[in-house]
Amino acid sequence: MKVIALISGGKDSCNNALLCQSQGHQIVALGNLYPAEGQADDLDSYMFQTVGHQVLAAYAQCAGLPLFRRRLSGGSVNQGLAYEHTEGDEVEDLLLLLQYAQQQIPEIEAVSSGAIASDYQRLRVENVCARLNLVSLAYMWRQPQAQLLMDMVGAGIHAVIIKVAAMGLVPDKHLGKSIAQLQPHLEQLCRQYGCNICGEGGEYETLVLDCPLFRHARIVVDEWRLSAESAGSFASVGLLTPIRFHLEDKQPLHISQSEASADGVGGAVHAALNAIRAGLQSAGLSLTDALFVQLYICDMGLFAAANAAYCSHFGTFRPPARACIQVNLPPSSPVAIDIVFPNQGSGQERRVLHVQSTSHWAPSCIGPYSQAAQSSEGIIWLAGQIGLDPPTMQLVEGGPEAQVRRCLQSCAAVAVAMRCNLPQGGGKGDG
Repeated sequence: MKVIALISGGKDSCNNALLCQSQGHQIVALGNLYPAEGQADDLDSYMFQTVGHQVLAAYAQCAGLPLFRRRLSGGSVNQGLAYEHTEGDEVEDLLLLLQYAQQQIPEIEAVSSGAIASDYQRLRVENVCARLNLVSLAYMWRQPQAQLLMDMVGAGIHAVIIKVAAMGLVPDKHLGKSIAQLQPHLEQLCRQYGCNICGEGGEYETLVLDCPLFRHARIVVDEWRLSAESAGSFASVGLLTPIRFHLEDKQPLHISQSEASADGVGGAVHAALNAIRAGLQSAGLSLTDALFVQLYICDMGLFAAANAAYCSHFGTFRPPARACIQVNLPPSSPVAIDIVFPNQGSGQERRVLHVQSTSHWAPSCIGPYSQAAQSSEGIIWLAGQIGLDPPTMQLVEGGPEAQVRRCLQSCAAVAVAMRCNLPQGGGKGDG
């Protein structure tokens, strides 16, 4: 379906848009409601996040999508759980926004929203969708919040905390930090105080500065202002307002199709990694800093040639984790490569698990890739697995089902060695 994604600037709305794409839907537009002239940046709204609205106009350029915006004129008039048409309510502003978007893009069939646990929000979005004959898409609804936060970080959503209002969150310490940086602390607060780890209880709010939805540019905030701070009985409230920002163009590190086909798959790997290396120099990074490499190949029968070229670029000292999968690539581009690097300025080295000995534990990695790599934020990247019997390094007998079972056992063994488990850590694909 063709979808308009409601975005507040927060992590949840952006993540649900990405989940819509993963389900095969097409995001054709963005929608946003923001404070009216003279209203406070942080409205006392039961429905909409408004903090950080100053940068929302830039989302259109970042994502390369039309952005429909409307000022909020209503308030939380109807505060009951169930909602019916109510004059002067902010929900009617949402209806008018979507109505206008439909007029401009009649193909819109569905609405993406970031509802996770609030029936109040979900029911109101569903009410508006029903009145406009649209489908409500809320893929995060009632999903485990700890896993959701982990998935958002893993998906590459760079969201910073711009409001705190909970015990254990300190304005001058935690405002401006990313969800990746604060994930362990948020997990601790959840265990200690029962806080909602995704901020569903108003514990904190975020502003997304970069995510996979932003295909063309990312947002860089040059100046923040601590515009509100108060000390409550149990928690301090703090709010960051973006004052100045600029966009940083994204320049995907890839090779042209003509270059990729010049020397076959080996030449394509060389060309891709050389292009990536050149781009990394301006950022003060090198391939040795990589955490995880995803290698896509058009035909797994060409893996040996691709791997030989790959080996010439990565040594065996603390190499990144790697996964290789076969995908349908254009004939002129036999390979594609994604590489994950740690956040700059983390001040901590990555941790890798590179076991080259044959054992009963898990398959050894004799090539230039590790079984797992961990960033300074605690995110663990697992190498891909195939169904090898660890002591013999041969595929297990019993067909695909037995091989998948062996893959999962190997992933679990690696996860335990990295002090996590599969439900918490997850894993990557094949190869």
